[in-house]
Amino acid sequence: MMPLRLWKNINVPPPFISDDAYQRIEQFKKYLDSISIADKKNYEAIINSRPHLTDSIAMFEKLYLSQSKKQ
Repeated sequence: MMPLRLWKNINVPPPFISDDAYQRIEQFKKYLDSISIADKKNYEAIINSRPHLTDSIAMFEKLYLSQSKKQ
């Protein structure tokens, strides 16, 4: 294991989210919104099997929007 002092000198680039990946996530988010109304049973099945899915989508959007502000 590397000593902590060596890790401080390693520059890790921030995550990069492509426009294509963002659009795919947005399409999936719209799909979830749609089935939350039209097909509650399948929506609940998805949400119950992936309890932090909506949190992950929100974080993904936040990261994407913060990177686009920096450019």
